[in-house]
Amino acid sequence: MTLTTGLTSTLVAYGNAGKGDGAARVDVQAGSPASGRTAPKPSDRQTVQRLRSLPGADRVTAHALAKVRLARYTQTVFANFYRGDTQDLASGIVNGHWPNGAGEAVAGPAFLHQHGLSGGDRVTIQLNGRQAPVTIVGELMEGNAQALDFHWQTLTHLDPTTEAAEYTVRLARGADAQSYIAAVEAAGPALHPALRRPDNTATTTVVGFASVFTVLLTVVAALGVFSTVLLDIRERRRDLDMLKSIGMTPWWTTSEWSRSRNP
Repeated sequence: MTLTTGLTSTLVAYGNAGKGDGAARVDVQAGSPASGRTAPKPSDRQTVQRLRSLPGADRVTAHALAKVRLARYTQTVFANFYRGDTQDLASGIVNGHWPNGAGEAVAGPAFLHQHGLSGGDRVTIQLNGRQAPVTIVGELMEGNAQALDFHWQTLTHLDPTTEAAEYTVRLARGADAQSYIAAVEAAGPALHPALRRPDNTATTTVVGFASVFTVLLTVVAALGVFSTVLLDIRERRRDLDMLKSIGMTPWWTTSEWSRSRNP
């Protein structure tokens, strides 16, 4: 039970890393001509201010995605650029720290292994004819095997015209997610909010596995105790029969047998 309790709590903590404290989150897509949606009238910064000003908003994170090329590597990789409240993202770091400015990046273990990189290594990324040196300053608990995460200042250096295409809004505790979504839709037709559904599959699997494991260990422990008692009784059968033959009562027989086992 101690083993399964510790194993369950560890794996559940691993599955919940980076997911915050359970507060609701709303993903907001900004329309653009490339996606067939009407481009938003307000700018990127104005959109962030509008999302932050709506009732129920607690934290707002802006996200832009681009394809970049790593020097000395033939294939391109995805680059995630973040701006705003990144505390939840930083909680997924297991080594190092979250990027604090330009020239810093973090990646998951799969990406680092595939590219032969580790914390402290430097690489050069290229985007739209510009390049920038980047240092790996942290390792994520998990991450896309083909993606790096950067601070927004790195994108400003490479392509200052790029704006965020997606925003994540963490709502305050107790805030009504549907009311916030309705407020976003009313704020502008080019903003498309959607409630982020928590993925509890891993947690359910871990708890189910731990429950089965606990039952199996309990059965094995019970069988072990039963087997030990049975073997002990069989070994002492002749002694018990002798004590009964001289007229000892069952209570005396049990007491004498217990005293002989625990002198």
